[in-house]
Amino acid sequence: MTVATSADRRASIWRGINIGLCLAGLVVFGGLLYSLQAAPRDFEARAQSFIVDEIDAALSPDSAMSRLAGIGGDLALPADRLAALQENFLAAQRSFIALFVETLCVADCRTQEFLKTELLKAYESIPTDLKPGFDALSGMVAAQYHAAFDALKRDIRIFLGANLIVLALALVLALVRGRAARHLAPLSILLTGATLLMTYWYIFGQNWILTIITSDYFGWSYLGFLGLVFLLLADIALNQARVISRILNALSDALGTGIAWSPC
Repeated sequence: MTVATSADRRASIWRGINIGLCLAGLVVFGGLLYSLQAAPRDFEARAQSFIVDEIDAALSPDSAMSRLAGIGGDLALPADRLAALQENFLAAQRSFIALFVETLCVADCRTQEFLKTELLKAYESIPTDLKPGFDALSGMVAAQYHAAFDALKRDIRIFLGANLIVLALALVLALVRGRAARHLAPLSILLTGATLLMTYWYIFGQNWILTIITSDYFGWSYLGFLGLVFLLLADIALNQARVISRILNALSDALGTGIAWSPC
C-alpha cells in the first residue's frame, strides 16, 4: 500500500511538472506568434540587427549586387589601395545599411527625419570613389530588406506554430494520461529547451538564435525532431507508451541508471 501511494505521489509530481512545462511553452510560443501578427513593428525592431546582417551578407563584395554597384577589381588602382578602398566600403556600407534599415523600421515621423539626416551625413562621409556604388545601394537595401524580413517572418511562424502544435498535444496527454506522466517528462523537458531559447532571444535579442532558426539545415533537422516527438506522443496516447518505454530502457541500460520503464 505504501509503495502504491509513493508511486502515485511521484506520478502526480511528474504530472504537475509536465503541465507546468507545457503551459510555459504554450504561453511563450503563443505570445510570440501573437506578437508577430499583432505587433509586427515590435518584432521588426527586435530583429533589426539580424536583418542588417542578412542584407550586409547579400551585398558582400563577392555578390552580383555589389558588382552592379561598381565595387570590384575593375578600378585602375594598386592592389593595396584597392583593398583599403574595399575595406572602407564595407565599413561604410554596414553603417549605411544599419541607418537605412532603421528608417524603415521606425514609424515615428520625427525619428524618421532625424535618421534620414544621419543617413545623408553617412553618405556624405563616403569617399568620392565609392559614392557611385552607394547611389545604387539604397535601392538594393530597400529590396533586400523586404525580402529578408518576409523570409524571417515565414521561418519564425513555422518554428512557433510547429512547437505550439506539439506542446498542445503534450499538454492534453499530461492532463488525461496521468499514468504516463513519467514517460512524458523527457519529451516535456526537451521541448522546454526550445522554450528557453525563444525566451532568451526575446529578452536579450541575440542574432545567433535567429541564425540557427533560419538555417536550412537546422530548420529541416528541427522539424524532423518535432516529428519524432509527435510520434512518441502518439505512442503514449495510442500504444500505452510501449515504444518510448523501450527507448528509455535502452538509454537507462546504456547509462547504467538502473531505472526501469514499463508500458502503461
